[in-house]
Amino acid sequence: MKKVSIRDFSDALEAIDGRYIQEAEHYIPARHSYRWVAIAACFALIVGLLWVNRPTPTYEGAWLSAQDAASVMQIFTNDGVATKAYSKVYAPNVELLYLEPLPQEEYATVYRYRPIQKSLSKTVLQAFADELLPQLEAGLGQQLSMRASSGLEHYLSMDNREQDTPLYVSFGQQRGGTEYYHTSAYQEWMFYYRDTDSFALNGKTVALDYRQSDEEILDSLEEVKADLFALCGEEFATVQVRRQYYYLENSDMPRSVTVTWYEPTNVPTQGSSLSLSVRYQSGSPELIRVTYVRYRQPVEDAYKALADCRLLTLEEAEALLYKGYVFGGHSCPLCMQEQEAVDFEGYDAVGFEYVTGEDYVLPFYTFYKLLDTAEGGLNTYAKTYVCAIELRGLEEYFAQQAQQHSQ
Repeated sequence: MKKVSIRDFSDALEAIDGRYIQEAEHYIPARHSYRWVAIAACFALIVGLLWVNRPTPTYEGAWLSAQDAASVMQIFTNDGVATKAYSKVYAPNVELLYLEPLPQEEYATVYRYRPIQKSLSKTVLQAFADELLPQLEAGLGQQLSMRASSGLEHYLSMDNREQDTPLYVSFGQQRGGTEYYHTSAYQEWMFYYRDTDSFALNGKTVALDYRQSDEEILDSLEEVKADLFALCGEEFATVQVRRQYYYLENSDMPRSVTVTWYEPTNVPTQGSSLSLSVRYQSGSPELIRVTYVRYRQPVEDAYKALADCRLLTLEEAEALLYKGYVFGGHSCPLCMQEQEAVDFEGYDAVGFEYVTGEDYVLPFYTFYKLLDTAEGGLNTYAKTYVCAIELRGLEEYFAQQAQQHSQ
C-alpha cells in the first residue's frame, strides 16, 4: 500500500467542494431513537442476567434448616429425596381453588403437634349419644336402632334401614378399622343419607347445590341453619365453603361440596365444628352428610409453640419460587423423576397454609400455575410450596436434591 504524505493529504482536502464543508459545519443530526433502543436492550440484557443469576437468599441465622422443612412434607423419605417441584390440583377455574388468605403479620409461629392422650371409652361415647340422639330423632322424624359395632370400643352405630330412604348414624370415628384419628381428643357423630343431595329437618329441606356460588349456598342455608345448630346444641359464627375436585371428573361437578361452621382457634386447626356436605359419584349425588365434632379438651393443648420466626414477604417467597427452592410433589420417587418442569413465572394464584409433620408444624406459601385447560371441565394446576419462614442451608439442600433426583 502506498504511504500517504502530508502534501498528498493537503491536496486531497483542497479538492473537496466547499459547499460540503459548509453543510458539515451546520449539520444537525436527525433525532432517531436508535440510541434509546440500544440502551433499553442493554438494560434488558443486564436485568435478564441478574434474574437468571440472582443470588441465593441466605438465612444462616435461621432457627430451622431446609431439611427440617422437607421433613414435614408427606413425601419425605429416608434416602433424603424429599422434595419435587409440584403436585396437581383440579378446579374449573382459579376462583374455585381453595386459598387461605395471606397473613399480614411480621412473624409466624412454629409449632409441634402431639395428639391429646385422653381416654375415650365406649361408656363415654354412649353418654355422648344419649345426649344428642333425642334432638336427632326429633329433627329427622325417625327412630333409630343400634347396630353391632364389631367390638370397636370407640365406635357406635345405628340406622333405620327399613325406611324408603335409609338413615345411617355413627358416634365416634373409625379410621382404617383399628386406628382412630383424634378420637382421644374429640367426640364425633355423623349421619348421612345415600343417593340424594337433600333431606328434611323439622319439615324444612336441607340441600346443597354445587352450581351455586359460595354466597348463594350460604344464603340458601340461612333458613335451616338454626335447626342444624339445634341438633348439636351449639352455635358457630365462622363458616367456610370448600369444593374438592378429582382429575377423573370430566365436568365441572365437584367430588364434594362442604359447608363447615366452626369455632376458630389461635393454632393451625379448627375447634369444634358442624359441617354439611354432599358427595358426588359419576354425575349423581352419592350421599349427603352432617358431621359434628366436639373437642373434649381444648385443641390448643395439642399444639406447643416452639418459636416465632420472621415471616418472609411475598417478594422473598417469589424469589425462592423462581430459584426452584420449593417443597411438595408426588410421593412416588419414579413419578417425581418423570415430572415435567413447570415455569412458575406469572403464577395464577397464591395462598397460605400450615403443614403438619412429625416434629414441626410449619407455614408455607402455596403457588398455583395453570397447566392445562379443559373445555367445560376441569383445569389442571401445578401446586407448589415455599416455606414462609427463613431457613438455613437452602442452597446446599437443593443441590443435594438435584444430585439425588438425577441418579
